[in-house]
Amino acid sequence: MENAELDLAERFLRRESSAGDARALVKALLRKGVAEPARAEGLPSSAYGPALGRLQARLTELEGAVARERELVQRLADELEAAGDESRSTVLAATDAPLLELLIDILCERSRQQGARDPERSLRLAHLASEAARGMEGRVPAAKAADFRAQSRAQVGNALRIAGDFSGAHEAFVAAVADLEMGSGDPARGGFVFGRLAALFSDESRFEEALSTTRKAGRLFRAAGLTIDRSRSLILEATVLFYLDRVPEAIGSLDRAAGLLAGLNEPRLTLAVTLNRASYLLTTRDLGEAAKGVAAARQLAMRLGNPLDAPRVAWVEAQLQAERGRLPEAELELAAVRAEFLRLELPHEVALVTLEMALVIARQGRLAEAGALAIEALATFEALRVRPEALASLRVALNAARGEALRVELLRTAIRRLRR
Repeated sequence: MENAELDLAERFLRRESSAGDARALVKALLRKGVAEPARAEGLPSSAYGPALGRLQARLTELEGAVARERELVQRLADELEAAGDESRSTVLAATDAPLLELLIDILCERSRQQGARDPERSLRLAHLASEAARGMEGRVPAAKAADFRAQSRAQVGNALRIAGDFSGAHEAFVAAVADLEMGSGDPARGGFVFGRLAALFSDESRFEEALSTTRKAGRLFRAAGLTIDRSRSLILEATVLFYLDRVPEAIGSLDRAAGLLAGLNEPRLTLAVTLNRASYLLTTRDLGEAAKGVAAARQLAMRLGNPLDAPRVAWVEAQLQAERGRLPEAELELAAVRAEFLRLELPHEVALVTLEMALVIARQGRLAEAGALAIEALATFEALRVRPEALASLRVALNAARGEALRVELLRTAIRRLRR
C-alpha cells in the first residue's frame, strides 16, 4: 500500500478516522484487490468473490455514513454562518476534528460557488473556513493543521480576488503558501492553493505565471487522484492559453478536460468546457464546429436551469451570428443578453456586452451610436475599478475617435483585452 493508504488504515484501526477516510481506505483496498485478487494475503481465488462482496457491502454501509455525516456538517455550516462570534467559537470548540475537516471543505466550496454572484458572502464563508482551520490547532498534528490553514487562506485570497482586492489577495496567498511549506505535502491541498493563485495571476494579466501555476496545480491534483479538480485546472489553463493567443493549445486543453469529465456526472463543468470551446473556435473561423458547440451548450444550460447560463450561451451565439455576417440578428441577441445581465445585476458583464454591441453597430456603419455605447461601457468599467492597463486600449479607441469615426479594429482590441 502507498503511504497515504497506510495512514488511512492506521487511523481507521485506531477508530480515529472519519467516515470519509474509511471510505477512501475501502476503495483503495478494492482497487488493490481487483488488480491482484489471488495474491492478496494468500487468499485463494475461490474465496475472493465472497470476500469482495463483503467488502463492497461495507463500502455501501460507509457511503451511507458519509452521506449522513455530510448532511450533519452542512447543517453545522448553516448554523455557523448565522451565529455570532461568541457562539461560533463555542460551536467550533465542541466539534470533533474529523468533522472540522469536512466543515472546512464545505465552507470553501460554498465560498467558491458564491463567487461573483455574492462576493461579500463568498468572503464571509472563506473567513469562516479560516476560523474553523484555526480551531484544529493543537487537536491534530501540526503539519495537518497547516494544510487546512493553507486551504482556507487560499480561499480567502480567491474571494478577495473576485471582490477586486488584489493587494489583500496577495497577502492571503503569501500566508497560504507559507502554511503549505509547513504542511504534510498533501497534493490535494497544494493543488487547491496553486489553482486559486493561478486565477489571481490570470486576472492580473500575468499569463505566463498563471500558466505555469495552473499546470503545477494540475500535476498535484493528478497525484491526489482528484479528476474533477484536475479538469478545473485544465479549463483555467485553456483560458490562459487563449489570452496568450495560443488558441489551438487552448482547445487541446479543453479537449483533455472533456476526456476527464467523460462518464462523470459534472454537467456544470461540461457546460464550461463546451461553451468555452465554441467561443475559442470562433477565433479560428471554424464556424461549423462552433455552432455544434453552441447547440450542445444550449441543451446543457436548459437542463441545468441556472439563470446565468442561458445569457452566457446566448452571448456566444450572438458572437457566432456576428462572425457569419448576420449583424442585425447579432445586435438583437446582444441587446437581449445585456437586458438579462442588467436584470441579474452583473455590471461587468453588462459593460462587456455593451462593448460588443458597439462593435456590431459600428460594423453596420452607425459609428456615432457605437461611440456612445463605448463611452457608457468605459464609465461602468471605471466605476468597477477595472485595472487601468486593461482600460488603456478602450481609451485609445475612444481618443482616436475624437474628430473622426470610431475605428472597428481598435474596438476589437479593447474588447479582447477587457475580456481578460
